[in-house]
Order: sequence, then structure tokens, then C-alpha cells
Amino acid sequence: MKKLVIGLALAMLAISATPSFAQVPPVKNPVGIAFDSPDHANAAVTGYMVEIVKTDGSVLQTLQIQKSNTTVRVSDGKVVVTINVQPITFGTYTFRAFTVAGTVFSVPSPLSDPWERVAGSPSKPIVQ
Repeated sequence: MKKLVIGLALAMLAISATPSFAQVPPVKNPVGIAFDSPDHANAAVTGYMVEIVKTDGSVLQTLQIQKSNTTVRVSDGKVVVTINVQPITFGTYTFRAFTVAGTVFSVPSPLSDPWERVAGSPSKPIVQ
């Protein structure tokens, strides 16, 4: 009985010591992504390939991005790419990036945090 009480006390201590993390809500309708590319300055790098991945792990769409269509953020050195998710069906997705050097691709990046494509409000009406 004493071992059972000690075991339960240790289990309760372990549960109460487990940190809880606040869940960050997914970004809705992202307009850009940023990622590390240690080889960005290398002349052999011609661009990036970004996959839009569904929750089941299948690739919905692949974006080919030329190096000239990227910027490097001064504050942290991340490569920034502008994207348009408006043509994509409403749902939850992730991104995965590859560095491209001619016909050679890097290993894929880890998947991004989930993001959502949701209905957006229409633009401001223009009186004509």
C-alpha cells in the first residue's frame, strides 16, 4: 500500500510539473513565408520550391520561386517569399521549402506551422 501511495504521489508530481504550452492560432490567409537558406548567397542557387501540403501529407500545389523574386530580411537573415493563397480551397495546410540549384534540389525543410485558407471579406465597393 505504501508503494502505491508513493507511486501515485510521484505520478501526480510529474503531471503537475509538465509544462503547458499556449496554442498559437493558425495564421489565416498568409501573404508570405520566411525560412533559412544558408546557401542563398551561393551563385549556384537559382531559387526555391515551396510545397503547399494538405493535412493528410499530400502536396496540393508546388510553387517555383526564382531567386530574384525573394528578399533577405536584414533583422534575421531569413529568405522572404511573397505568396498568394487565394486560389486554394478553404482548409488547413502547411508549407515545405527546398533550395534549388539548377536541376538539383535540397532536402526538404521541416513542415511549417499549420495555416488556414479562409474566406476573406470583399474589397471596399467603388461607386461608379
